[in-house]
Amino acid sequence: MEDTAKINPIILDPIQDAMGTMGRWQIIITLTISLINFPAAWNQLAIAVIAPGQDFTCISPVPINSNDSMFKACSVKINESLPEVPCDKFSYDDSVFKSTIISEWDLVCSRKYLQTLVQPMTQLGILIGNMVFGIVADKIGRKKPLMIAVIVQAITGIITACMPIFELFLLFKFISAIATGGTMLISFVIGK
Repeated sequence: MEDTAKINPIILDPIQDAMGTMGRWQIIITLTISLINFPAAWNQLAIAVIAPGQDFTCISPVPINSNDSMFKACSVKINESLPEVPCDKFSYDDSVFKSTIISEWDLVCSRKYLQTLVQPMTQLGILIGNMVFGIVADKIGRKKPLMIAVIVQAITGIITACMPIFELFLLFKFISAIATGGTMLISFVIGK
């Protein structure tokens, strides 16, 4: 009766037994991989601070008396006899964010669709980066592609922040996202 009441000790898998417990090397690898992935997270979440909702008003293309004008968000009607004039200059509420991609490149009204391209281009870049860097890492190893991805991500991240033209900003954001996809995928595999 006592024999049946005894609990059998847990038998570890031979491979798990050979690997041992979490040691100094595993901790170093985990911390290093975590540091590599911080910029990847920033790249993914940047949209929240670079393109937040921002109030704006139309700046009239002609000097007008405010009593006879009717402002709308994207156009101004100078008086009843003239048609509405589309705005080509805007004033932005900078009480929360001093500058955003919306205010930098006037991504409002007829250009509003451009602000919605940033996140899909980022996600597409990450998808392509996962595929490309995954294949390359399988062929030549993990270390070199990871270092290339980290360097490309750092360089394109800096270039993206300084870009004066929206289309180039979008291009470098896309390239940075490809590198982000590489760092995310390879670091996950190394960390396992």
